[in-house]
Amino acid sequence: MLSHRSHLPQELIEPIFDDLDVKSLCACTLLSSSLVAPSQRLIFRSLVIRIPHPDFPVSVAEALFAGASHILRYVRDLTVHLNSEAESFVPQSNLLASILPSFHHLECLSIKGPLGTSELEFLGWDDTMLPLQSAIHNLTTSTNLWTLDLHGFIDVPPSLIILALSSDTKLGLRNIKADPSASHVCDRPATLRTEQITLRNVQGIAELILPDTCTREHLDNIRWLAIGMDPYTHVESRRFIAATANTLRHLELRCKYLFPSLLVSFPN
Repeated sequence: MLSHRSHLPQELIEPIFDDLDVKSLCACTLLSSSLVAPSQRLIFRSLVIRIPHPDFPVSVAEALFAGASHILRYVRDLTVHLNSEAESFVPQSNLLASILPSFHHLECLSIKGPLGTSELEFLGWDDTMLPLQSAIHNLTTSTNLWTLDLHGFIDVPPSLIILALSSDTKLGLRNIKADPSASHVCDRPATLRTEQITLRNVQGIAELILPDTCTREHLDNIRWLAIGMDPYTHVESRRFIAATANTLRHLELRCKYLFPSLLVSFPN
């Protein structure tokens, strides 16, 4: 058992701590000051921020993060649940815009609006406010970030999606409606960095990622594709499958209902 007199080298402590649950890691922080940092590094590796309602005391959250700013550098996986009520737009945007730049080692970022499927349950991208949009944009281009997931937004700017495709290894878009009016002004890279794409209940994405002017090699980096398959999206889905057929190693089809006719004419 580790004690306050233990002086194990870091390379031995880390494998031991990797096998501990959160409760045990919290106990280690009380056992010795030398164990606080390695314990917190695992305790706070994943963080979920949820704004539950407009009356949520954002000022308390701001004070909490300000008083423990060192914890943010431990976070590798961050999930943010945004509140869709108008009264929450400004306070949640200000809070997140103030702390997101401090996640210097973030590897996975997931931003979630409402998870419904009707238009009334989507969150408009502009409702996230400009400071938060800028913070998300800057994180997307971070060299440490590998994965970007967006859930439940309408009018997502094509520039952000193109930026993610050229910067991040994994991109997930669920319940997303892109803003088609600005797609023609995007500068598309010749090749994309993204290797894994998840697309479910999306609109306006095929035209954005697969414009008529793109080359045959445009999606050659894609190795893993998870895509929704239903009567409303199967045409776009087949376009993606055909465009990645030469290099695809994993294909995952998500179907609410089984329509054998949808599988007809898939590329061999």
